[in-house]
This record gives sequence, C-alpha cells and structure tokens, in this order.
Amino acid sequence: MNELRSDLSGSPLQCYSMDGSRDCAAVDDGDQLGPRYLAGVLRRRWPGIVVVTALGAVLLTAIALYLPARYTAMAQLEIASPQGFSGERGGFADPRIGQMLVDTHLVRLRTRELLHSVFDEHVRRRGPSVAASVADLNLAFEDFEQRVGVSQMLSSGIIAIRYTSTDAVEAAAVANGIVDRYRATLQDGQNTTLREQVEHLDERVVVLAREMEARQQRLQSMLASDASDVSHELRNLKGMARADAQLMNDLVGRRAEVRKRLEQVSPDLTVVSRASVPSRRSSPHPALFIAPGLLLILVGSCFLAISREQLDQGLRSASDVTSVVDAPCIALVPQVGALTAPERLVARRPFAAYAESMRRIAMALDLGRETKRAEIIMVIASDAADGKTDLAIALSEYLGRAGRRVLLIDLDVRAPAVARLLDLDDSAGVTQVALERLPASSAIQKSEAFRFDVLAMEPAPADPINLAASRGLPAMLQQLRNSYDILVIDGPTALDRAEAATFAALADTVLLTLRWGGTRRLVARNASRHLRGSDQPGITGARRLAAVLIQVPLRRHALYRFVDGIELQARSGRKWITSGVRMSVLHRSALRVGQAAWRSMAGWRARYRGVATPGTPGSGDEAASRPMDAP
Repeated sequence: MNELRSDLSGSPLQCYSMDGSRDCAAVDDGDQLGPRYLAGVLRRRWPGIVVVTALGAVLLTAIALYLPARYTAMAQLEIASPQGFSGERGGFADPRIGQMLVDTHLVRLRTRELLHSVFDEHVRRRGPSVAASVADLNLAFEDFEQRVGVSQMLSSGIIAIRYTSTDAVEAAAVANGIVDRYRATLQDGQNTTLREQVEHLDERVVVLAREMEARQQRLQSMLASDASDVSHELRNLKGMARADAQLMNDLVGRRAEVRKRLEQVSPDLTVVSRASVPSRRSSPHPALFIAPGLLLILVGSCFLAISREQLDQGLRSASDVTSVVDAPCIALVPQVGALTAPERLVARRPFAAYAESMRRIAMALDLGRETKRAEIIMVIASDAADGKTDLAIALSEYLGRAGRRVLLIDLDVRAPAVARLLDLDDSAGVTQVALERLPASSAIQKSEAFRFDVLAMEPAPADPINLAASRGLPAMLQQLRNSYDILVIDGPTALDRAEAATFAALADTVLLTLRWGGTRRLVARNASRHLRGSDQPGITGARRLAAVLIQVPLRRHALYRFVDGIELQARSGRKWITSGVRMSVLHRSALRVGQAAWRSMAGWRARYRGVATPGTPGSGDEAASRPMDAP
C-alpha cells in the first residue's frame, strides 16, 4: 500500500514497495493554485492560448466588418401654449398644464396609427421591390417602431423625434416624415373642429333669423291694431327684438372670427429644427470592441487552459507514476519518430536521451552485473497504444551492445508484433516450443542487424489459456535461462488480456509502460492492481513491478520543470539533434544537406592541400567513420 510521509523539510514523500522492501520518493506537490503553478500552466499551454486568441481576433474582426454603421437623425418640435394659458413671459401660466400638454404630444407621437402611416409612406417611397422583399409587414413594422425614439428634452417644451437606420438619408427622411405627418394630423383635427363650429353657428344664425322675423311680424301686427291692452306685450316684444338683434350680432361676429381662424389655422407647435442628414455614425465603431473582446477572449482562454490542466488525468512525472501505481518509475523514455527504428537509434546514438533511458532501466534493474541465473524482464503495457514492443526491442539492443546475451521473446498472443517490426520469419515460435515440444534452437532467430536473438510468436497461435495453463511455457523459460543472461519478454496488455497477470508471474521483473500524458491515472492504477493479482483470487501476479513512462516529448516535458534527468538533457542545446526526438522531414533534409556540404568542402580542401581527409581511403580512419552497428 502507498503511504504518504514527509521529510525534514516538510516535502511530501510517497512510499512504495517493489519487491518486499520499502522505499520512498518525493512527490511533486503541484496541485495548489499558486502563482508559480498558474505561471507554469500558462507557460505550457501558451500555444493553445495564442491559437484561441488569434481565432477570437479573426472572429471579432469579421463581426466588426460585417456589422453596418447606424445613423440617427433628429427633428425638434416646440409646444406652444394655447390661448388663455400663456404666462406673462410667453410660457405656460401653470407649469403642470404645460407638462400635461407635452405628455399628451409624446403619447400621440408614439401612436401606432401615426407610425403606421409613416411606415406605409416610407415603403411606398422606397419602391415596390423593397415592399415585395418584406415577407412579413408586421415584423418589419415592429422593427421600424423600435427604431423611432420620442423624448422630451430636459424639462422644456421641446420634443425630439429620432430615427435610427443604416442609411443616413433614410434616417433624416423618416424623422422629417414623422414631424410632417403629425403636424398635418393636428392641423386636420383643428380644421375639422373649426368647420364644425362654423356649421353650428350658421345653424344658430338661421334659427335666430327666423325667430326675429316672426317677432317682427308680430310686432307690426300689434302696432297696426289699436288695442289698448297690448301695450305690455308690445314692450316685451320690443325688448326681445333688441336682445335678438344683439345675439345676432354676436353670432355673426363669432362666425366671422371662426372663419378667419379657419383660413389662418396652424397647430399649437412649431418646428424648431428639421432633421438633417447625419454625417457621423450614432453607433459605436466596432473597432472599439476589438480590444475589450480580445482581453475577454484571452482571459477565457487562460481559464480554459487552467481548467484543462486541473481536469487532466494524464501522468507526466515519475512522482505521479509512483503515487498511482505503487511502484517506482525507473525511467522516462523520450518520444521518437514514427519511422525511427528503436534498435538503430540505440546503436547509432548511444549517448542520446533515448539510449540514456535504456541505460537507466538497466541500472535500476541491476542488469549490468553477471549472475548465475538469467533475469526475466517482461514488458507489459497498460493499453494497446503504449508502445511496449518498441521499448522491449530497444532494451534488448542496448543490453546486447553492453555485452549481455539477450533473447527477446514475443509473448503477446493476441497481437504479436516483434517479427513484423524486425522483418523476421514467424512460422515457428513460442507456441510450438512450449506446446509442441519443438526445440528452442530451431525457433530462435539471429541477425547481424541487431545484437540480440528473437523467439517470435506465430500469427495464428493457440488459445492463450492453453499457453498460460501449460507446463511447457515455464519449462521453456527455465531452459532458456541456461543459454542467455537476460530474457526480455514482450508481454500482452494489462487490462484487456485475461492472461496478463498469469504471464506476469513468470517474470522476475515486470515493466509497466505508461504513455506520457496519454495514460489516465485510473487506467494505470487498475493495470497495476491487475498485474499484482489483487483483483483475481488465486493468481499470484507479478513478483516485482516497476513502471516506465514512455513517449515523453522532451520540449513539452521540460516546460513542466520537474527538474529530472530527461529535462536537463532536453535543455542542452545539441541534444535536440542527437536525442532522436521527432524531427520534421525538412529539418532532417537540411541536416543531411549541411553534412554533405561540409564533407565535400573538407574533401576539396584536402585535395587542394594534398592531405587525405578522415574517413577517406588512405587516411587510416576508416574504423572511425564506420557506423557503430556495422559488422
């Protein structure tokens, strides 16, 4: 079981058991959201942050170019005080009455009937094509209504009518159209009222004239008679006649005044200023939003990077691996190119980072010293994409070049890959030797291209349970121990192969390969438990378990600043060329061209001076120029 302790400085320690003994290693306490942690996350994730910010900048620029400019035109109307409500200085005698009149005009200017009439006139003025393109007039009118603004300027009697549009000329035309339509509506209303008053006065004048004529005839008839008893009635008729005459004069004067007002009628408002074509846009320039938008996108991308870092369950350091699998992480293997053969990389660059990782594995497992009993090392992956076969081949090549007798055995029953990668014959292999009693010497293959022997797996082997349950497999391994110093076994994957724990019990040491940043913590923990037999009663499991973190990208790993050996190698300048990390075809071609040019220049100078160049016939340095893996 794992135990967490602390050293004298307070740093956390992870204690594990490898082969029955206890050991402790420092654990990276990097889960705290401190300034150093945040700076490290931003340093590692800066390419993604830059890409997201650049995409956001492009998107914001496209939106800024797509959004049209908006222009607002404004016309102003002043409300005049009606007759009888004016003050001494020309204003309203009562401010409350003036405010009521202004509010009334504000409401009337926002009526849908007025705006709809202006909208219909605007559509007709722009032509039938625009009217035909409006599929839904109600929706278009809703948009038109939202663009109209009517407001009182401060507490004065002036009303501002605004209209906003993407066309400056259209904005001015609509604002002036609302003013003209409203004034015409008020004038029509006043004309109608005055006409009704004139008609009413005409009717009263006619009725009064008839009454006066009837009284006049009555008065004349009474004057013609000599009756003495009509004197009182006569006085009444004369008084009524004088009153009718006075009323007739008033009605005629009132009718003349109303007719004069009808001829000179004007609404109780004046146009202070008509709307002119605006030259400046009323909407803010979209470029003003690019800088704040970029800042928000940058903050969001940083937050996304930190969130991804927190949610990431990948393993990236030896301390992470140790705390998860309860076993020491003995080496970090750099990532190599997809077309790079691991055995050639170890042979050609023995002091590069990749070969150094093989050296670390050999030193950690104490494979350099000679023993009477051969060591069995089984390489098992946590999942199918962990590159265990490349690691087994590279380790075998390194141990072979170190002077050890090494046999590489392919024990991946379901997906054998050793013979395919090394271009060997797979007609005879482990199944025939273990189950059919075929002599191992007739199935083992040797080649001058590498420094180890190979026992392949047939492409169509028997059921794995037959191989796991047979006594022939342990007997075969015991027999091969007498002929070799080290047996390196390319085993199956841990979680999806039922025979993984049984095969692991046959080895002295099991190397569990975990991909840098690709293997999740839960997968690694379950693979470790499965290989130990913790989840399978009756199965012994691995006797000694160690972990190896493979496919480590040197540059990205160096950004985490774990201060381990592979980081120091990654930070040394020349190691980028000699470490065997993935390089593009362009970089490789440029390197080869440069090397060829240098050799040509050196040869030309040597011929010019009459001196043989190193590596040319006659120089005595043929051995120095021969590749290490040449026979």
